Amino acid sequence: MQRKSGFLTFIFACFPGMGQMYLGYMRRGISLMTLFFGIIFIAAFFSFGLLCVLLPVIWAYAFFDTFHLRSQTAEQVFDNPDRFIISPDVFFGRDWRRLVAKRHTLFGGLLIFLGIYVLYNTFLRGVLWDLYYTLHMTWLGNLLDSMPTLIVAVLIILLGVYLVRGQGFAEADDEDDYTAFQGGDPGDE
Repeated sequence: MQRKSGFLTFIFACFPGMGQMYLGYMRRGISLMTLFFGIIFIAAFFSFGLLCVLLPVIWAYAFFDTFHLRSQTAEQVFDNPDRFIISPDVFFGRDWRRLVAKRHTLFGGLLIFLGIYVLYNTFLRGVLWDLYYTLHMTWLGNLLDSMPTLIVAVLIILLGVYLVRGQGFAEADDEDDYTAFQGGDPGDE
């Protein structure tokens, strides 16, 4: 393995994920970059700035992880293959089609919500702002400013109520992998 430049390693380490990519750990780098910019996107899109508290932690991890990867010996590099930090299998499972078929209502509901939000943001919001400016409705302006945060809060509350009721993620599979013992001694053949 060829030793990478210390200066370029430092420059790339300043950007979450790029240092790992520079050192040849593409999956690890993509994971960190996606996590970092995904949090920025979610925080900006839903006006949920508190989520940005995680950004310095992710940045520091990525920065120091870059130098840890650079200092590895050849044996350590062999023992530390390139993997996603948060594996897609954790979210989607190995058999993602089965998951989608099993949770089709949840995915359908999320797509409907996303479609309604895009329609609201693209068309309805402009009309409501015009109404606000024309009729000087202060409450409408406040509601429009806080709409993304309000939607996220309602969804979190609904998810909490759903989980408290005892449904959802703890449901047993339809398939039963239990096989009853039929008796007999293996040596009786």
